[in-house]
Amino acid sequence: METGPFRESPAEQAGLTPFQRLGEGVPGDVITAVDGRRVKSLEEMVGYFNGLEPGEMVTLSVFRDQRTI
Repeated sequence: METGPFRESPAEQAGLTPFQRLGEGVPGDVITAVDGRRVKSLEEMVGYFNGLEPGEMVTLSVFRDQRTI
């Protein structure tokens, strides 16, 4: 289980690893698309999430360990 500000967050519940910094061990996950839409900015992605109802499901494309999952 993750510690710090991501503990028990929706991201942790989805199985995501927080992105830390490049070059410092395991850098974590980077969300590259939401529901098939390429993520162009953090603001755009947050805006999309804010338009959803609580509990609504989304599909994420995530870059992890040098590959997209």
